[in-house]
This record gives sequence, C-alpha cells and structure tokens, in this order.
Amino acid sequence: MIKCDAIVQDKRWHSNFILKHYFKSRIKKINKHNLFKKNNYEFSVLLSNNKHTRKLNQKFRKKNKSSDVLSFPNFSKIKLKKNYSKMNTYLGDIVISYEKILKKEFTSHLDKLWIHGLLHLLGHSHKSEKNYKKMQKLENALYKLIYDI
Repeated sequence: MIKCDAIVQDKRWHSNFILKHYFKSRIKKINKHNLFKKNNYEFSVLLSNNKHTRKLNQKFRKKNKSSDVLSFPNFSKIKLKKNYSKMNTYLGDIVISYEKILKKEFTSHLDKLWIHGLLHLLGHSHKSEKNYKKMQKLENALYKLIYDI
C-alpha cells in the first residue's frame, strides 16, 4: 500500500482542486497495482512553482532552469529492493511546478507528473531506451488505473 502527503507551497494550487481528496482517490486506485500490494510506501508531493523548481534544479542537478517535476529519493534502488514490507518505507519527495502544468490539461498532466516522479522514487530511470520503455509501460499502467481505462 502506498500513502501520499501533499504539501502546498504556491497558493495557486488551491484554486484548481481539493487536494485532500484529489491524491487520496488516486492513491486508492493505484494501490491495486502489484507494485504496491506487498509494500508499505509513503512519499510527499510539494506543489510548488517554476521559481522554486529552478532553485532546486540548480542546487541538486546543476541545471539553471525550472522543471515540471523533480524527484528526491530517500533510498537507493539497491536498498529499496530489500524487503521492507513489514514497515513503512519513506520513498522521498516529489516537487511539481504549477506553471508547467498550466500548459496542458491540468489534472491529466498532474497525474502523469506525480506518477513519473513516484517511479523515480522507486528507482526507475529513463536514461537508456530499455529503461525508458519499462518506465513508460509502468506509468501508463498506473495512469490507466486512475482513469479506469
């Protein structure tokens, strides 16, 4: 099972939806996936803006530009593979920029971004074509669970 804590840094996020119910309903749906059935994972989502993601991107990735989503894993992939199913495992933090989401259909794009960030917290990468396809397949599976597709 997975749990999510959403934190609002930029007040413009409140104007689009009720956060408490938004993530709760989506997490409930993706908990049906085998990826989460035997584990107790927790993560947080910071709903921020371009200015903040630019600062974080500069500090941690040496890239002087904003980003739509940033992930800060709490564990390395090697440690995560160990069996932590008996305890809650804090996966890490995801930061999402408000301005980047406005450019597309809001809720659909938000779902794609936090799912993408969550998979990074779980150790997935898209550095190679093989890893990209594997990660994209998982993203699509989780997205389809949310939208009952």
